[in-house]
Amino acid sequence: MANLTLRNLPESTLAGLRNRAAANHRSINGELLAIIDFVVAHPEKLSIDDYLWTDPIAAQRRDILAAAGTWRDSRTEAEVIKDIESHRTKGREVSL
Repeated sequence: MANLTLRNLPESTLAGLRNRAAANHRSINGELLAIIDFVVAHPEKLSIDDYLWTDPIAAQRRDILAAAGTWRDSRTEAEVIKDIESHRTKGREVSL
């Protein structure tokens, strides 16, 4: 496999890369490879604003809000909430 060296990387860019890597449970090298693989596999989707520098949590939030109100359900809001809550796992006990 080939090696690549990055020079003159601004500290703010490295900090952002570290944050992305941590958010995606990857090493910095793994995050860079994922970004490069995505760009190579999807050149038509390449947009710095849409992919490289988008906070993954903000993107997820945006997608959820975009879907809000687009689904149809015959149940009331309260019934949907009750259904969701009844299917959640209880989790572990926490003492504060």
